[in-house]
Amino acid sequence: NWEVYVTIASAFGIGTALTNSGVASAVADALVKIGTGINMGDAGLYGAVYLATFLISNVVTNNAAAALLFPVAMDAAEQTNVDLKLMSFSLMLGASASFMSPFGYTTNLLIYGPGGYKYVDFLKIGTPMQIILWILSVALLSLENIPWYLSWLATIAVLLVVVILSVAKPKEFTMKIFGRGETQ
Repeated sequence: NWEVYVTIASAFGIGTALTNSGVASAVADALVKIGTGINMGDAGLYGAVYLATFLISNVVTNNAAAALLFPVAMDAAEQTNVDLKLMSFSLMLGASASFMSPFGYTTNLLIYGPGGYKYVDFLKIGTPMQIILWILSVALLSLENIPWYLSWLATIAVLLVVVILSVAKPKEFTMKIFGRGETQ
């Protein structure tokens, strides 16, 4: 799909331009101020980068969002001596979390029309998912020396709660979320 290749290639070019022009540094300064301003240590910075990335990811593709914000995130990490690998994880997770819009991810767009969904449906389902993953991702990235399997267990626990709620009474679940009996 050539549109995807052109978008990603353009994003790399724009990312380089952001770095060379100093815009990436200015945005990184703003993210550092936000991240440190809430007095949460590294978690504040991870959260600020994650937030900026997922907001952009809901408008453009996730690959383009990651390419655009990579220089910004790395500059912010270097300014605050945050682990570059963990900052990359925050960027990657934020870019992959495009649930609030049908345009942020190809599969969202594929089901948007044929499924009879409206933009507000993505907001109703995607916003809680976005917030839960934001909090969970930042919390897990901020914990030092946590065994990898604990993050998997926490994620599985959240998934099980959502599945149990949706399976227990599926009709009531869809009525509550979509305001209609079926998703069409």
